[in-house]
Amino acid sequence: MRKTYAYNGIIIGMLLGLGAWAMTGSGVAGIAVAIVGSVVSFLVIRGIENALYKGAEKAGEAITRKLDEAHRRKTQA
Repeated sequence: MRKTYAYNGIIIGMLLGLGAWAMTGSGVAGIAVAIVGSVVSFLVIRGIENALYKGAEKAGEAITRKLDEAHRRKTQA
């Protein structure tokens, strides 16, 4: 299981909610922004992590193929 930073989205959402509350003076607006901001931030961070993880996997597979190919050429020579 790989480490995730997506839970930091909750902190981002809470900060956005506090900002909305301070700007509007409405606790309801602050709570709504905090909830929506937390969910959206969590999903965005998770999506970025997944994209990076898939890219790293593909790069690792490409490196392994190149090394295997170089090893085959070396043993055939």
